[in-house]
Amino acid sequence: MSTSDALTCLAFSPDGQKIASSTARSGVTIVNILSKSKRQVPTGNAYRRSYARRCYSISWSPDGEKIISALPDYTIPCWNATSTHPVGLPFGGHKDLILTAGIRPASSHAISLSRDGELLM
Repeated sequence: MSTSDALTCLAFSPDGQKIASSTARSGVTIVNILSKSKRQVPTGNAYRRSYARRCYSISWSPDGEKIISALPDYTIPCWNATSTHPVGLPFGGHKDLILTAGIRPASSHAISLSRDGELLM
């Protein structure tokens, strides 16, 4: 792996059976640890810019059904972890790089912190 495709973040699914990871060039990949099968999360949708492949934070929903990721265009898209299809439009509101994003346990609320000092939920 070259430095231009270095790992930028990763997260284990709540059941510990999968890993969602991102590299600088390849975007988000979901790997089943036991079967070693991989699924690439599409980042080339109409509402995504081509540079938005890099991801700075990944988080699973508590039920393991969804994944959110913090992208350099200051948005947080949500994907179905099984089908890898987008779930709604990306969350927005930040004015600078999103440093981390997560999903609150026992709810479906996403929370994010960015370099602009904003904590959004």
